[in-house]
Amino acid sequence: MKGLFGKPYLASIRLFWNRDAGYYSLDEWRGTWKEDGGALINQAIHHIDIMQWFLGDAESVFAFGKNFTNPRDAWDSVCATILFKNGALGSVQISTATQPRDLEASFALLGSDGTFEISGKSLNEIRYWETPRSSDIESKSKYVQSKPSDIYGHGHKELLENVALHLRDNKGNVIEGSEAIKSLKLASGILRSIEKGEAVQFNSFGESTLLGY
Repeated sequence: MKGLFGKPYLASIRLFWNRDAGYYSLDEWRGTWKEDGGALINQAIHHIDIMQWFLGDAESVFAFGKNFTNPRDAWDSVCATILFKNGALGSVQISTATQPRDLEASFALLGSDGTFEISGKSLNEIRYWETPRSSDIESKSKYVQSKPSDIYGHGHKELLENVALHLRDNKGNVIEGSEAIKSLKLASGILRSIEKGEAVQFNSFGESTLLGY
């Protein structure tokens, strides 16, 4: 699907979930910087991964973070604007302070050849999809056709099955660790911008002291 919509112009992430007091009380690590990382790292890292997969490496980022309902120290809400090296813009809005329940998890992309938005509570519904090269329902449904029982969807199960297949039979398309690092670097850059209170360049993101490394 990458490249299907032409040159990317702008992409947006909206993750509005609810994590109430009962969620945080389950374990001491929940909502902490040291072992959780807040909404950006714990809940939204997969969405950050999707954005960087479509738009590539980031050049700079400016972000804000706040804690509204998390009883511990990590931010439960983050807003960021990202400039990518290919000239595209990215908008990130995430929060686990949504009241009174989960609202949505969506990703939208505007490109030179088309536009799409995948939404639902766990990126499981096509809200909009239009491109001259692919407009029939079959081409749409092969990318998103899922009705998970909860917001976590089926992604973790399929990934673990893929890893097991690779270890057992040397088959499966296992994602390399270097790809995961790209997403962590982008997330770290967002946190670094909030820490510094200014825009930061990708090549000088440095380490986020909030994440404890």
